[in-house]
Amino acid sequence: MPASNELIIEAVGGFVGEGAPGGHFHSEGRLPLASLTPQDQARVQALFSQPAPQKTNFYYRITLKGPNGSQTIDALPETVPDALINSIQSRLD
Repeated sequence: MPASNELIIEAVGGFVGEGAPGGHFHSEGRLPLASLTPQDQARVQALFSQPAPQKTNFYYRITLKGPNGSQTIDALPETVPDALINSIQSRLD
């Protein structure tokens, strides 16, 4: 994956229903893929190479934006690198 790719992570579900359509509470983080360690980059690449639908109350929606478009997956919290989770900021609209 080229270094110019941007990752967008959103928290979905949970107690306050983050990310729900029409909801007022949103949690999102953005960072360049290149800012992650090589190990974390490999974990993210693995998530995108084997995406699986998540049937759980809380998960992360991760979008990888690059020169060839965007790809979005849903991932369980334990599969997402901490550096990506730590980029999340919450806001109330």
